[in-house]
Amino acid sequence: MSAPRSLLVAIITVTSLALTTGPAWAEPDTRPPTMPSDLKVSQLTATTVTFDWQPSTDDSGPVRYDVRVASGGWEAIALGTSQLFGGFDAGTSYQASVRAVDPAGNRSEPALIGFTTLSWSVPAPPTPGNLRAVISAGRLQSIAWDAVPDSGAVTYSLYSGSSFVAGAVGTQLTAAHLINNECVEPGSTHSLTVRAVGVDGQLSGQSAPLTVTFPLA
Repeated sequence: MSAPRSLLVAIITVTSLALTTGPAWAEPDTRPPTMPSDLKVSQLTATTVTFDWQPSTDDSGPVRYDVRVASGGWEAIALGTSQLFGGFDAGTSYQASVRAVDPAGNRSEPALIGFTTLSWSVPAPPTPGNLRAVISAGRLQSIAWDAVPDSGAVTYSLYSGSSFVAGAVGTQLTAAHLINNECVEPGSTHSLTVRAVGVDGQLSGQSAPLTVTFPLA
C-alpha cells in the first residue's frame, strides 16, 4: 500500500529543510589585531627597562602581546600592556618590538621603539681578592675574601660558575649558612668566585676561582 501523497510531500519538505539548515561553518579567522599604539619606555635604569603601550583591538577575543628586544634574546608574552626586562649593559642602545596576537594566532604589525640604557653614575667597585676556604679541624667552616676599598656601601655576591649562589653584607659566608639555606647541596663541589656590588648595583669583576667541597650535613 503506497503512502498518501500529502505524507510524501511532508517527508520531502522536512528532508529538504534538514539539508539546507544544517550547522553553519564559520570562516577561519585570518584578520590580525590592530597594532599596539603609543609604545613608550616608562622606566629606565642602567640595566632594566619597562615598556608600556595602549591595547590592541581584535574581533575574535582578547589578545596577548609578543614583546622582544633585539640582539640579546629578551622575549616575553604579556597578557597586559606593560613589560619589564633586565640584564642589559649600561649605556647601550637597543631596539624593541611589541606585536598583538589574537586567539587564532594572527599577529599584528610590530610597534617599534629604540632606547639607550643609562650609564653608571659611579665607577664599578674593585674586584675582591684572596678568596679562600676557612678550614677548622679538617672541615670547611666558611668561604671568605678580602674587603674592597670603596667609598660607597658595598655588598658581595658569591657565584658557582655563572650561577648566583648567595649574597653577603660582610666578607664571608659560612658553610652551614649556605647548606641550611639550600644555596648548595651537602657534599657538592663548586668552583666559586665572588664579586663586589656597588651602591647602584654595578658589579666588579670576578675574583680568581676557588674550588671547594662542602661537608655532608
